[in-house]
Amino acid sequence: MTSRPWVGCFDAGLIQEVTKDQLGPASNSGAFMSTDSKLEVSQWCQARGYGAGVVQELRSGYLVQTHCFQPAATVPWKINP
Repeated sequence: MTSRPWVGCFDAGLIQEVTKDQLGPASNSGAFMSTDSKLEVSQWCQARGYGAGVVQELRSGYLVQTHCFQPAATVPWKINP
């Protein structure tokens, strides 16, 4: 968290609309801001040869638009919720 706004920019190599259930249970429940959903989206993109991904747009209640990309750097770290 920061008190100042920030912007993240990336060049998506794959943009695809998928049903929420293809991403995983957390995403299917609509909890896209949760850590579990963010990991599901990135894992979905990694299975397609990309390093990470985000959900950019929600469509019609059951479709989401995923944007997969190769990050400039990948650093492993442990999530400590």
